[in-house]
Amino acid sequence: MQRETLAVAAYISMRPFLLTIVPPVLLGVFIATILIRKARMNLPPGPPGLPIIGHLHLLGTRPVRSLPYLSRRYGSLTFLRSGNVPVLVASSPAVARLISKMRSHISCSPTIPVVSFEREELLSAQPGPYFEFHRRPRTSELCSAKQFHFFQPIIIHEIRSLLHIRKELYDATFSIISRIAISSRVKDLRSPSQNDRSSSLQNLLIESIDLLGVQNIGDYKPCLAWMDLQGAMRAKAISTKIKAVWQQITDDRRRTRLTRGSEIKDADFLDVLLTASLQDDLQFTDLAIKAVLTNMFDAGIDSST
Repeated sequence: MQRETLAVAAYISMRPFLLTIVPPVLLGVFIATILIRKARMNLPPGPPGLPIIGHLHLLGTRPVRSLPYLSRRYGSLTFLRSGNVPVLVASSPAVARLISKMRSHISCSPTIPVVSFEREELLSAQPGPYFEFHRRPRTSELCSAKQFHFFQPIIIHEIRSLLHIRKELYDATFSIISRIAISSRVKDLRSPSQNDRSSSLQNLLIESIDLLGVQNIGDYKPCLAWMDLQGAMRAKAISTKIKAVWQQITDDRRRTRLTRGSEIKDADFLDVLLTASLQDDLQFTDLAIKAVLTNMFDAGIDSST
């Protein structure tokens, strides 16, 4: 009975020592096991990982930036673990090309959830004759240079259709900016002196935007400025029409503001400009309002489209 009491007393006295020593020893054994296993597998170099999560903490929220940093430190072929999943990061074209030739089957069977056809599609087909049968017609009949030239008329037709979208993009961008600026579409607004389609405010602004990108030879050779090779006279005519439309819009808005009362808040950007023009300490003329409105379209339409 006395021996048992002594044994219990000895265990109790050694308990703090065991709690201090045992966890580091177990952790050391765990790390040594991983290192020995890694050495036996002849794995590429990589940073030290953490239990359970592996190297996920090193990737952060932007792996596209973290991975190049790791490759500069550990080489073009780096070993990482995403949790328990081993990952080889190839960060050079030569290494990636070598892997794709020697181990192309490693990426043939994804474990992520996909819209599945019971492994009948190339994405999730297992390596083997069926996989090669799937891949062969795609590489020889669909992606070859011969077939590319055969399908070239189709590609050109669709690209031309894409370029025609430019007009729709212009219309949409014009509508957004004009509704913000003046609460209406500029496509429906025309010069008061003309009623043809070319005199619409939208077409006039498009012409002014196109003229902004024209180099004027008169700026480099003043002796040739009189020839008006770049259409400076046309720019002046367009400018006059644009100012006339803006003046009509501004005058109409002033009349509307008189009827709706001062308690109504500014509805759009034109209201803001007109309110600013009423301040005595600010010399904000109608010409300045026209310039600001025109600059909104010049700066926001072409670059966005």
